[in-house]
Amino acid sequence: MAGTVTLTMSNPYAQGGENKVVANWTATAGAVVSVALCTAFAAAQLSTYGFASPQPSKFRGKLVKVETIPGANGDLTTTLPTAGYDITLLDSYSQDVAGGNLADRSGTLAEAWVPTDPIAVDDDITLTLANTGASKTGRIILHFTK
Repeated sequence: MAGTVTLTMSNPYAQGGENKVVANWTATAGAVVSVALCTAFAAAQLSTYGFASPQPSKFRGKLVKVETIPGANGDLTTTLPTAGYDITLLDSYSQDVAGGNLADRSGTLAEAWVPTDPIAVDDDITLTLANTGASKTGRIILHFTK
């Protein structure tokens, strides 16, 4: 895994509502981040609690919104990413489920992308960031519904 990502999920199984996935990231010196979200979340749970609690191995639902926020934990006074950094949300076939709509993100302003129609997802998603700048930070929030 390149870079580091700290994940929280509000409702991993999306039982009757929304699952909000918050990914706080820090890029490597090579200005990249890449992490399979469900796999990383399960590994973090194992590390935190010392046992393998049942975690979803993939997202099942519809992606309805993506928010991108520059800075550490959304703090705009920290090491902001380079303007025009790129995000892809890759499925297991390396297809960007966001269809390229998360390219050229602002390095100073929070932005939201809402697809015209919710995007059906039944896969683990690999979050990939490029051109962020070395050791820069940010937050991405993915909103899924059942």
